[in-house]
Amino acid sequence: MKIRAVAGFITVILILGGLNIMAWYYRATQGGSILLPVLVTLLSVSFAVYILIKTAFHSATDEKKLQRLQQRRAYKMHWRRLIRQLRRSGGAPRRDPYRVRAYWLVCENLHRAQACLKQHGFTPVADNDELLCWQAGKMVIWVSTFTRLAGDSGQESARQLLRLRPRQPLNGFIVLHDAMSVAALSAEQAQQQGLVHHRALMTFATHLQCRPPLHLAICGLSSVPVLHRRFADPLQAQFCHSTDFCRERQALPDAPFTQFVADLISELQQKQTAELVAGQTQENAVILNFPSQLQEHLSLWEHYAGALRRHRPAGTRLVLSSAMLCAGESSHQQIATPLFERVIHGRDEVIRTGQERRYLLAYSLVVSLCLSGLAAAGFMQWTQWQEQRDTTILRRDLLSALMAQQDSDRVHRLHNLQPLMADLRREYLARWWFASQELPVYRRYQQQIRNIVFPRLAAQWERRLKTAQAEFSPQLLSVIRDYQQLFTDNHIGNAVSDLSGSDDITALLSDYPVQPLSLSEKRLYNSALVADAMQQLMAADPAQVLYHALRDRFDQQQTPASVSLTTVFAADLSPLFQLGNRFAQIPFSMTKAGYQSWQAQWDNEDFQAYFSALSEPWSGNPEIKPDRVIAQINRLYDEEYIQFWQQFLSELSLKKVTVPQALLAQLQLSGQHYRDPVLAVIRGITRNTLFVADNKGTALPDLKAGQQTAAQLGLSKISRKLRKAGRWQSVFAKRKTTDEPDGAAITQAFAGYHSLLTPAGDPSPALVAWQQAAGTLRMQWQQGLSAPDPQYGFYQQLMTGTAEPAAAQLTGVPGELSAWLEQWQQQSSQLQTIMAERWLDSQWQQRVYPFWRDRLAPYYPFTSDNAQSVELTDLHDFLASDGVIAAFLQSLPSGTGIPALARLSTQTEQLRQLFYADGQSALNMRVDISPVSLTPSLSGFRLTQGNDILFYQQGPLVRQVFHWPPAPDAAQLTTDYIRRGNTVFSASVPGEWGLLRWLMSAQARGPARVQEMSVSDNGYEFRFSYRINDKPYPSLSALFSEYRLPVSLLNVGDTSSNFAENPQIRDNGCGNCAAVP
Repeated sequence: MKIRAVAGFITVILILGGLNIMAWYYRATQGGSILLPVLVTLLSVSFAVYILIKTAFHSATDEKKLQRLQQRRAYKMHWRRLIRQLRRSGGAPRRDPYRVRAYWLVCENLHRAQACLKQHGFTPVADNDELLCWQAGKMVIWVSTFTRLAGDSGQESARQLLRLRPRQPLNGFIVLHDAMSVAALSAEQAQQQGLVHHRALMTFATHLQCRPPLHLAICGLSSVPVLHRRFADPLQAQFCHSTDFCRERQALPDAPFTQFVADLISELQQKQTAELVAGQTQENAVILNFPSQLQEHLSLWEHYAGALRRHRPAGTRLVLSSAMLCAGESSHQQIATPLFERVIHGRDEVIRTGQERRYLLAYSLVVSLCLSGLAAAGFMQWTQWQEQRDTTILRRDLLSALMAQQDSDRVHRLHNLQPLMADLRREYLARWWFASQELPVYRRYQQQIRNIVFPRLAAQWERRLKTAQAEFSPQLLSVIRDYQQLFTDNHIGNAVSDLSGSDDITALLSDYPVQPLSLSEKRLYNSALVADAMQQLMAADPAQVLYHALRDRFDQQQTPASVSLTTVFAADLSPLFQLGNRFAQIPFSMTKAGYQSWQAQWDNEDFQAYFSALSEPWSGNPEIKPDRVIAQINRLYDEEYIQFWQQFLSELSLKKVTVPQALLAQLQLSGQHYRDPVLAVIRGITRNTLFVADNKGTALPDLKAGQQTAAQLGLSKISRKLRKAGRWQSVFAKRKTTDEPDGAAITQAFAGYHSLLTPAGDPSPALVAWQQAAGTLRMQWQQGLSAPDPQYGFYQQLMTGTAEPAAAQLTGVPGELSAWLEQWQQQSSQLQTIMAERWLDSQWQQRVYPFWRDRLAPYYPFTSDNAQSVELTDLHDFLASDGVIAAFLQSLPSGTGIPALARLSTQTEQLRQLFYADGQSALNMRVDISPVSLTPSLSGFRLTQGNDILFYQQGPLVRQVFHWPPAPDAAQLTTDYIRRGNTVFSASVPGEWGLLRWLMSAQARGPARVQEMSVSDNGYEFRFSYRINDKPYPSLSALFSEYRLPVSLLNVGDTSSNFAENPQIRDNGCGNCAAVP
């Protein structure tokens, strides 16, 4: 090793050692992250190991190395002579060395390569065994084999080329091959040969510090036996096909040679039809078979070419710039033009050294950024060390001041110290040790927390024990054990969740120390309270007490504590069912796996020991049998299990639907075998409630022999423990030999759901009948909604009575499934009625309301202030027994519950009774007018309309019947007021509606029970009473003013829209039936 290398290594080692010592010193004194010192240490160790390897395995120069040095010197001498000859011939000009193109031809047969170059007009510049160079004008070609290219001669040649042409040593590689060199190889052998040649070229390219493009030339296809017959033709013997992959391309193809072969075969297949000659069968067969034979031969070259340009680990590869196939040998004249003029003289500057320089620049930039980041991290770490040092000094001073105070409220002082102690504890966890000045302070702080917190913990648990004893809580046994555990030497204070004291010191439990109890702490134990609680436990039912304690322990040991509904039922129930928050997660103890885990724990030795310790208070009671207690505990668990799943099923209700699509979606879910939530619920219930009897006991160890041996050896204590363990062993063994198997009560409680599935898991006949009933409902809705007018379709079903499918008699189906089917049927009936009502509403808006709006509503008598009256024909067409309103009311199906129709039917019937006397088919009204009184100054009153005349004089009452409508030739209605035989005032009411106008203009007078009407003209008053069609009508004007038809029957209050004027509002589908009123 050279002296300057040794000096450099020593300098670097000293620098890294200093950095290492500095990093660990700051880590030890100031703290902080451990990442930086560890990184510096690893760097130093790695560099030291590298130096050791470099010095230990440095071998001395041997004889082979001397021979290689001599060969390199000989190569240098050859190259120097070659360069002088090239300069004399113009092949290496000094001013512009790049105007001469330089290529390196690589082949396996140097004689054929030289013959090829000689045939193409090249003259040898250097012709010896070590170095071959040929020149033709402004082109220089060096020739060598792949073996020499990868050896020392290749390395020295690359060095000389770099000196001769630094920017671009070579313009490209020319790989010259004979077609027969691969014909006898397999695909794997051709690929291996390509990899060998690739390594040789890449080694030479690495020495050149660039990657020249690659030109592949394959000659001698006519010598291949399979292709010989085709190339025997003189015209085909000159076959030569080449391509330039780089010409007129922005990016090279991924597999250029494969694409080249594919294009060639496609071109040959297109031309072979034109070459066929009629009557020459053999020649035609050769022509037709030639593309496939050539493709089969070139497939080996595809493997070779792929391996020749393959990707290297660094991502680089050789760029195949051109390829050429030739039938003749390499020395033939016809390959000169495509090889050296059209192919090589094209674009060969694919990869330049400038790109490599840019890569090197980017790499240097990245390294610079990394070093800058490392320097910035070091500076930030040094700044953090300075801040930590200042913080430590301030903290130490503050701690000393706070600890020296004699504050009466110790909890307040501990709260003041807590933020500082939190920082100390965080540093302790990060650094694994405390500074020598801070450790005593922290220990003193912990002891003060212990002195304050432990009495409060004891008082808190004592209050809990008293509360549980007073309420006789099921957790009384657990509370007693926790209270006893508090006074053991290995207790942990943070098991307490809250404290009911006046000061909230729960946060101080993070620094609570665990240490043996002192005498003052042991005196806090209330043994009398524990004895009373234990005595109360002994008088209680042991099964109830033990069950709650065992259940709490069982739930705490389970991970996870709950299971999702998707896991339990293997399907998503949310699209169909509405679940409460209580059953969003299923407790693990309420699953079959949890039940089996509960039963399996009875065979666990740890659980048996825990159960024996819990049962110790009842061990002296001979009336309490352990086996019965265990059976009762399991029975309680079974009851809780059954109650949970029964409540789950009772609260599992279908989602309420308000649109037909939602109902159909629910019904379609029930028809999908793998996505049916109902079937998933049945299978989930069956999976978790069906248990197979398995009471085979497990072999237990024989403790009786051990107890006898211990008694003989005098080990009385061990003998008593073995006797007790043997007694409990027999108890647990009896649990497996009872007549009632595990889960039998659960299986019996849900037998109805188990019968819905066959042993193979398929639906039973009862469940199939239920599914068929739901399927019938689904088919009805599918057919109804797929109709052109679904609303009209459901209206027809209501009219014909086929809306409700026949209810099937379902037997053997649980009540929940029957309730779900009944709910579907009810919702289906409601939605069908709604859709039918909407169709009726559309008919109303098209037929009834436009007639009323245009012909009746604007005119008298329905609009009292209008001078124009309703046409009698329109009134008849509307109110007749076969009129518009009657035809619509008759089209209503039975059970239609539209509220507006009830009022309209009553009012329409009143109008019909008014205008149609005695049920006649034509308009006919009889008005019976009875005079009551007249103004005393008058002597008579006359009411005349056609032939109907009422003449009243002061005196006896007379009656007169008027008929309406009047005759067409009848005069207008006139009223005459007479005094002493002379008419003092006369009035007339024109038109057909004159009589009704006169009656409606009268004012009501008198008491309600004896209704009288009064007409006043010019100060004269005439009182009368009247009956129409033998019926009293005290408020005739109110009858017409209150008769109003709504725009929509379903939205009576909305009169803003005019359906007849906007028919596009109508929806024949179910888009407007989105909401249930």
